[in-house]
Amino acid sequence: MMSGSDGEPVRAGAVVRRVAELAVITAVFAAAGAWPVPDLNEPVYLTKARHAVDSAWATGDFFLETPDAHGVFYRVFGPLAAALPLDQAAWIGRIAGWLAVALGFGHLIGPLAQTTLGRLAAAGLFAVALRCTTMAGEWVIGGCEAKVFAWACVLGGLGEFVRGRPAVAWLAMGCGAALHPIVGGWAMIALLAVVLVRMALLRWAGFGDGNCLVARAAAAQSSSSSRRSPAPPGLRVEQPQVSSTFYRVAAAACVIGGCVAAG
Repeated sequence: MMSGSDGEPVRAGAVVRRVAELAVITAVFAAAGAWPVPDLNEPVYLTKARHAVDSAWATGDFFLETPDAHGVFYRVFGPLAAALPLDQAAWIGRIAGWLAVALGFGHLIGPLAQTTLGRLAAAGLFAVALRCTTMAGEWVIGGCEAKVFAWACVLGGLGEFVRGRPAVAWLAMGCGAALHPIVGGWAMIALLAVVLVRMALLRWAGFGDGNCLVARAAAAQSSSSSRRSPAPPGLRVEQPQVSSTFYRVAAAACVIGGCVAAG
């Protein structure tokens, strides 16, 4: 028996189901993005990555000698691009990208969709939306490039945010910004906006003062115990109403807004 991401025990059967679910989501994303190499940006990213670790390769090329905008990606994938033909490196990078996005998406959708069928349907709708709506062309499920892995970090960060861990979410989106400054940077701005709106809503609802913080702690303690005792007179113990619905809307807004802004 192991411990899950939320601190709850996970049995072996549940681990097998999660791995199978991850494999299916990865396959869905692969089906949506497995077009012939090279993709539009793959020659740019993979040649720059190879040149970053082997400056003697194509030395003197004007484009390859320009400053690197995605240095983390180039140094991570540079050894792969230098060791293999670029078309093979592209396929390996694509598989890694599909798996990374599947991990991030699965981490986000877990608290929002309660059934396996719901999570798989959400993955399918996500893939279709990226190909057929106004977000088409955004490289979330695409070739081997920095945006794919940056979006994986953003989706994973949103998964941490809906679990009530904004600091970890901020760190994950910072990793996304290191891979692709526009994707990760816009995600961090969107997350900050959501946090500020939530704080404003809580204050507007009367949960911004110290007495209410004490009241919320008392309410949480009373809900975890088997016996409920009456609240002290004059102490408000109601929970804030900005809860799971807010996080679901916020996560959807971050994904949609980030895709539009970074596209």
